[in-house]
Amino acid sequence: MSPRAVSAFQSSAIAVLVLALAACAGGSATSGDPNKLAGDENGGKISEALGPAQSQSMNLVTSHCAKHDKKGFVTKMDYDSNTITFECRRQARS
Repeated sequence: MSPRAVSAFQSSAIAVLVLALAACAGGSATSGDPNKLAGDENGGKISEALGPAQSQSMNLVTSHCAKHDKKGFVTKMDYDSNTITFECRRQARS
């Protein structure tokens, strides 16, 4: 391999590593803002939930219901009020 090819390979490897680390760091921040959630073990509502924050809101539904050993199900996405309403349901174990 020529020195240029090695240098290009190293640059590409570093770029891939940086992107992978950025993705990992972003993953930990996607849990959502728990202050925007109002609810209990049966479900709740998340304010400012849609648009760019939608994936974080979905993660918040999942983590909130998991605390109660349940699964979260979105029942309403209201774009006018920018809220997501959800239920936490216990799933039968097979």
